[in-house]
Amino acid sequence: MHQFGSNATRAVLILLSCVAMKNVARADDAFKAVPPRVGVYGCMNQDAMEIPGLQFGIVDHDTYSTFEGGRGYYAYSPSAGVLTFNSGPFIGLRRSRETERTFRIMDENGAPTAMLCPWTSKDPLKLHW
Repeated sequence: MHQFGSNATRAVLILLSCVAMKNVARADDAFKAVPPRVGVYGCMNQDAMEIPGLQFGIVDHDTYSTFEGGRGYYAYSPSAGVLTFNSGPFIGLRRSRETERTFRIMDENGAPTAMLCPWTSKDPLKLHW
């Protein structure tokens, strides 16, 4: 007999390992199902310098605001963890969910950039946060 027993036993162990790995991936991505929080996502570059022109505020379930007071609509895909700006100053731009409280700016090809946007409790309706 081999180290893991019969071929059937090995097949069961492999199957169980795959199921366990899928469950871990699902648990790791569970935060994506949570809608974006109302507040301001203060985007910063790789040197942790805030870039006000890239920051966005979540006003409610489908409205965003900008640092300069612009407004538009967004859609959030919980399965992909992607926030897409559908109108307003940021139309066509996307952010990918990194954690429950952070988004990462995506480039025009959908690749992640070095720009990270952590959540703050600032009022998204207030001009110049």
